[in-house]
Amino acid sequence: MKKLLVVRHAKSSWTNPTETDAERGLNPRGMRDISVMANKLLRRNLCPDICLFSSSNRTRLTAIALLDYLQTDIEKEENSSLYLANVEQIQKEISTAFLQYDFVMLVGHNPGLTDFFNHSTSLELDNLPTLGMFLVSFEKWPLWHGKFHFLDYPKKIF
Repeated sequence: MKKLLVVRHAKSSWTNPTETDAERGLNPRGMRDISVMANKLLRRNLCPDICLFSSSNRTRLTAIALLDYLQTDIEKEENSSLYLANVEQIQKEISTAFLQYDFVMLVGHNPGLTDFFNHSTSLELDNLPTLGMFLVSFEKWPLWHGKFHFLDYPKKIF
């Protein structure tokens, strides 16, 4: 069985109008939410084999901060193909990782991550919120319709 933890980057900063989209960092709320979501992951006892993240600054900062909170030394891989990737590109990168790993964490962007959620689960989501995350497993990979385990995000209170 293959497991995939998908995470949208934390809330980004818009304070510097000269930064490109890829250069934007995280705002204070985004940094604060990382600890909240990392604690939720710790309670679920989730520890991926590798973390793939897009080449944007906000996804890099999100991935590294989450992994720091998890106090794990898993492999990290920046992947420019994941920057604003669509479903097909996300599937391609996950497929490559699944050749070597059983549990992959991917940190990326909308709308691709929301589209991937809708494509790979039996549920329909309008928008994966910032720092939203979901876990799906695939019994018969490379079939892309997996078993949905959870969806969580910072403002979820139940």
